Amino acid sequence: MKAEQRPQSPEQTAREKEAVAGLKQRAKRLETRVETLERLLDAEVAEWRNRI
Repeated sequence: MKAEQRPQSPEQTAREKEAVAGLKQRAKRLETRVETLERLLDAEVAEWRNRI
């Protein structure tokens, strides 16, 4: 069942947009960290990808 949609206040909409922007920024940082870890593993641990 769908929840009833109610009009949102401009303040609520702005908070939600800010929260989404923060989550996007956090996701990008995590993605960068994973890429860095993968590069380090590629350089230090041969065939690590085949072990997963």
